[in-house]
Amino acid sequence: MLKVPAFFIILALLILMGKSMDQQKNASWRSADIAVIVAGLFSTAAALFFVHWLGGQFKDFEIMGFYWLFIIPVGAILVGIGAGSGYGFMSWKTGRKISGSLMAVIVILLACGYALAQWVEFNSLREAIWSAMGQRIDFFTYFDITTRDMTLTIGRSQTSTGSLGLLGYLFRLLELAGFSLGGLFIPIILRAKPYCGSCSMYMRRNARWWLPAAVPTRKISKKDPVALNAFQRDMDEAYKKGIGLLNQLVDAVRGRDTTSFRTVLEQNGLEVKEMNKLSASINLVLHGCPQCRSGVLEMELRQGQADKIKVTPLGRERVNAGFVAALGEIRPRQRMQTM
Repeated sequence: MLKVPAFFIILALLILMGKSMDQQKNASWRSADIAVIVAGLFSTAAALFFVHWLGGQFKDFEIMGFYWLFIIPVGAILVGIGAGSGYGFMSWKTGRKISGSLMAVIVILLACGYALAQWVEFNSLREAIWSAMGQRIDFFTYFDITTRDMTLTIGRSQTSTGSLGLLGYLFRLLELAGFSLGGLFIPIILRAKPYCGSCSMYMRRNARWWLPAAVPTRKISKKDPVALNAFQRDMDEAYKKGIGLLNQLVDAVRGRDTTSFRTVLEQNGLEVKEMNKLSASINLVLHGCPQCRSGVLEMELRQGQADKIKVTPLGRERVNAGFVAALGEIRPRQRMQTM
């Protein structure tokens, strides 16, 4: 019974790929695109099968129907993440970066997967539905009835809102949007990863360093404005010094001066334990291509502590293979002095 809709989905997939993918791409890229899509289709099928199986094991349990604050489809988002995991996994494995056109194909396939799941549910319950209603109805009638008959339960008391009527279509739309956006979660994260276009590979993290952008916190009475002002001045000076050190590193990268780069980090860098004691630090991550050995230096400002951390990107700098190889493992020579 699944052969007809499956055929149309595969046909639509081939048409979309033919229109959206650049015809000048080489065979390996086209093969990687297909591998990414096939892996995504498998993960989508597995996620939706799990939802169907879970609903059969537990009466009145629909994971896709979980909402937070009535409008955020948490359940659909989580299922979507599982459905889209195949796209992300194969993208990472093959080194094929998910382009904008491929991302559009993924969105359409996720929406088709959601629609197919609704059809499969109707097909599996068709005889029971016809028997209960005393007449034969098609899929669209079934979908309209079940959508209008949707209900919401409120709080621990499980108070029901009753049938939502036309409002049910709004929640269907939210469910579809949550599922599709959840499916893009991993691919979007991968798109932000440093990537070597010449080798068609995602870069790996080679090293990580931290520079101070604050001074250690100290106990100061709120009734002592002089001490508070002095502490704020120290914080401002530490921040300015950190930005100055970062500028030195950027100049060293652009000038291919590995000696200056190493000296700045060895004399001013922090260990991770020291960094965690500061309310602000400049984080530097060196990513390298496993094949050509070129890399990217990623810089960001980290502010806050514990569960209140804000990260602000400060840019990226390309580095050549020789620069990456010359850095090696840099360890800070000095330790932060407690105050």
